[in-house]
Amino acid sequence: MIVTGAVVVGLVVVAVLVLGNRGPAAAARVVVGAQQTVTAAPPQPTVEPIARDAGTAFYGALPSTVLSYALTEAGPAAPLVSAGALEGYRMVYGDGGTTTLTVSAGQWATPEAATAAYQAMVAAQKPAGAVEEGPVQVAGAEVGRFTVAPRGDGTGTVTWVNGTSVIQVDGPEAALHDVFAAFPL
Repeated sequence: MIVTGAVVVGLVVVAVLVLGNRGPAAAARVVVGAQQTVTAAPPQPTVEPIARDAGTAFYGALPSTVLSYALTEAGPAAPLVSAGALEGYRMVYGDGGTTTLTVSAGQWATPEAATAAYQAMVAAQKPAGAVEEGPVQVAGAEVGRFTVAPRGDGTGTVTWVNGTSVIQVDGPEAALHDVFAAFPL
């Protein structure tokens, strides 16, 4: 009995050592039943983002990188301010090659004003294909809406409202969902 217990304990220790020393790539592997899910690290930019001047809390919350895209241009967005935003910014992100994302980000005084701006921005789109709409969720609660409008040429626009913020991203259609999911606002 003691020998059997020692063998079982020895096997458990060996299993823990072998499985615990598999490196970071193996640690991202999850096995549930017969299905296996591998979660890769999010892509990182290959270029450095430009330096930005200090600004408001909203401006500071806008990211310098999103997935493999780094900030290459930043400035005011007069059309958003003309549409009632308290502040608005146009930001361009690049991947170091030919792919860019153009972001318009605005902050409104109330969620109602932001929702009206979101609806106007979505209505101004000229989609060529099925438009996708859905909820923006934070911690399982709906805090806004999003719309993805493809243009039919491989590009598109995703627009979303989150409280008093409205964000619109123009870029490659294939990247829009990931950018929307990764964008911190």
